[in-house]
Amino acid sequence: MKITTAMYGKRITVMATQPANADGHGHPQRMVNVMSAFVGPIKKIPVGDITENDYKGSLKISYDKETANVDSGFELSTYKNSLSGSDNIRLTSIIDRTSGERCFYIRKKATDSTEESNWVKVDVKARPEAPKQLTVEEASDNDVEDGKIVGTTIAMEYKGSGESSYTRASNNFTLVKAGNYQVRYAVTDSSFVSKTVTVKVSANTSVKKSTEDTELDTKVKVSSSSRKSNSKNRKIEKINDDDVALSGGIVDESGLWDSLPRENQRSLNRIMGDIGGELIDATALIYGDPKTSPSISVNEKPVALIIGGGAVVLEIDSIDSTVSLCDAWKVVQAVLNEEQLEYVESGSLFEIKVASICIDEAGVNAADKAIIEDGIKEYSIEHPNLSNVSYFDIAIMSNFEDGGWTNVEETYEPIEFTMELPDEYKGLNDLFFFIRAHDGERTLLADEDDSQDTVTVSTGSFSTYALMRDSAVPLANIGAEKLIKGDNAKNGNIWMALFWGVVGLDCVFAVVYYMKRKNLMVKVRTGAKYFLMSALGRRELLEKFKWHLGSWK
Repeated sequence: MKITTAMYGKRITVMATQPANADGHGHPQRMVNVMSAFVGPIKKIPVGDITENDYKGSLKISYDKETANVDSGFELSTYKNSLSGSDNIRLTSIIDRTSGERCFYIRKKATDSTEESNWVKVDVKARPEAPKQLTVEEASDNDVEDGKIVGTTIAMEYKGSGESSYTRASNNFTLVKAGNYQVRYAVTDSSFVSKTVTVKVSANTSVKKSTEDTELDTKVKVSSSSRKSNSKNRKIEKINDDDVALSGGIVDESGLWDSLPRENQRSLNRIMGDIGGELIDATALIYGDPKTSPSISVNEKPVALIIGGGAVVLEIDSIDSTVSLCDAWKVVQAVLNEEQLEYVESGSLFEIKVASICIDEAGVNAADKAIIEDGIKEYSIEHPNLSNVSYFDIAIMSNFEDGGWTNVEETYEPIEFTMELPDEYKGLNDLFFFIRAHDGERTLLADEDDSQDTVTVSTGSFSTYALMRDSAVPLANIGAEKLIKGDNAKNGNIWMALFWGVVGLDCVFAVVYYMKRKNLMVKVRTGAKYFLMSALGRRELLEKFKWHLGSWK
């Protein structure tokens, strides 16, 4: 008997047939069929754990694209207990992890006759550190390529602000124009591209000017206290006759606009001019006591934190959802490091954008969806009325000196943000929270505010989120809950008291009426019966207590 793939998971029985008496030598006159008992179910051949030798020839890691790929006989996952896998995965978020294991998982796929193997861990190298001990020498003029980045090698590459691609560096030093440059070690056949370090090459502006030119120039000094990193005071030059007018939609209550370089003025007008926004003096946030400084929220309009001659602009980009950041300065600290903050203070401009998009179920990544569904099963033990409201793709991005947006997979510290609930869920006494699927792992994020109209969570990882609801009553009774729920808890308690008062009177009437007409035992039994039917309103509960009632006969 041949076992086919259609038989897997099924039980089988065998029929033995005794032929009829065809030759007159002992066979029965009629054919006899005998059926065996059912056996099974039929299973595929189990496969043990695979080793590195099993998958070594099929697994390929691209250090350039930062991906892992396998042949058709294997599958990959970033999650150890994933129900399914894929032929390729991105490794960027794994190699940039600051905590936990840097690894992904591989297993052999199931075939027509064999089961899939167990997941096996594959370790990944960390991203190399950025180049160190680089110094700079200033250029003779802004347009002359005679500035130097000293300490480079041909294993490094660099990119100027606004440039899209990197250029290979030279040994000992690399000649460049004045500007900001990102330097890193280039990718190799066995190593990922390194982290970047940003250096600034200045231009020598100590050229003598005529008396007429000098009268036209006004130098505005923006002095800043010595930072913990011992950065020096900086001077920012601005020519008054070339000032850029502040866009009418931008609020500047502290009068910060005139102290900004012209290039930053143009950038802020471009970013905030159409939709409006506000300029905030962030000096107190850096040098003052963070505990006494008021938190600055970011809603539909951008906020620009002015630090020295530079700025950090925080923006919200939400589609089909309303998201706000609770504390702008904490977001800046979570995204930028100390070195980047120094560049802002010396005149650079950073943009940080939080994007939230509501996506339908069909648009959710299969791996993330499986992780979230596994989480729903797990958390349903504690939250039995758990249901999925909607999926969101929440991302945070940064843009330095208009050089292009870069996704921030993880922040240095958790960021607190608030999402407004859909109108149909506002005002309910339900629990709302998020399940986050990130790097093959799921995390339950509890609501941190007391509002019935919003959900506030803190997270340092950004990817796929599912807004979850644990209803205060079983889902089948949601309509009744809304009927008895008042505008506040007091009204709700009044309606509940009235409801149970009427039920109590109904029960008393039923007991008294029947006890007057029948003997005591029957009366008690019947009264109890009507009590259950009236108070609980469910006939199935009557069946559950039938043995109690029967014992009273």
